Parts: sequence; C-alpha cells; structure tokens
Amino acid sequence: SRHGVRQIVADGTQLTLLDQKANHYSVVPMRTSIDGLVEKLDKHYGFTPPLAEFAVSDPYRELKGQAKTITYLGRGKTTAGFLGLFGVECHRLALHGREAYAELWIGVDDQLPYQLTATFHRPGNPQVRVSFSKWQLNAPVSASEFTFTPPKNSQKIEMWTTDKMRSAAKR
Repeated sequence: SRHGVRQIVADGTQLTLLDQKANHYSVVPMRTSIDGLVEKLDKHYGFTPPLAEFAVSDPYRELKGQAKTITYLGRGKTTAGFLGLFGVECHRLALHGREAYAELWIGVDDQLPYQLTATFHRPGNPQVRVSFSKWQLNAPVSASEFTFTPPKNSQKIEMWTTDKMRSAAKR
C-alpha cells in the first residue's frame, strides 16, 4: 500500500508481522491452523490481514459466509493484459456483505479467482482492486518459507492485544 509493505509469516506455533517501511517486527504465539489464524488475529489483536479470505483452505466457503447475498452477473473476459490475464473467460459474482460490496471474477475453465474489486462501506468508500495471476497449484513449498529471519537493523516491538489497547486508552 502507499503506507508500505507488511509481511506476515505463520508457522503453526507463532506469527510474525513485519512492517518493512518502519523496519519493525512483532512475534506472538499463535498455535493454530491457517483456518484459525484469521479468527484469532481478529479476536486478540483486532485486525484481519488483507485478502485473508483467499489464504484459508476453503476460500469460497469463507466468502460465502461473509456475503449476505451473492448475485450471478453473467460471464465476462478479463482485461488486465499487463498481468497476462487478458481474455480469460470468467463468471462474475456480486457479493454484498456487512463490510463491503465486491465483484469477483472466477475462471470458467479452472474455477480460480482472477479479479476482485471490493468497495468498503466506510466514509469515502475506499476500494481495493486485485488481479490474481500466475497460478501454480502444485508449486513446491519449503519449510524455510514459513521461517522468519529479521532484516538487518530491524527492531522487535511488542504487538498489543485489543484488551491492552482498550486498557491503555482508559488511562
């Protein structure tokens, strides 16, 4: 984002959050599966990582659970040619939820997401647009990808829980 890059690394026992711009990171215990991670982060720390719905084991179930209504908008072809997505035939779905209205484009042939546009129900109606490309469903994954190595000169800081933030605000 315009505020910088953040990286999240979870290995099933702990979660590390790195703010690359500030060069700060926090490590917290997080014994859970990828499916439990989002709920625990929201419950204990008051935030949900961007696009977390796509990082769980069943993203379609997650999206369906968040949408109040889902409407089929028909078929269309993607237009993000600079990402190699030009002309992918997709089903277009409108998802109306408590937090946002979104349009999701899902490939007709492979049922993978290709485009997402979400408009949030907040002042100014902020919007996020995402193009998914270069799908590699059988890509090799090594344990090192789930191991965090702090960048040079980075500073470890404490990640406050929601309860700690509320307590500090009352003082």
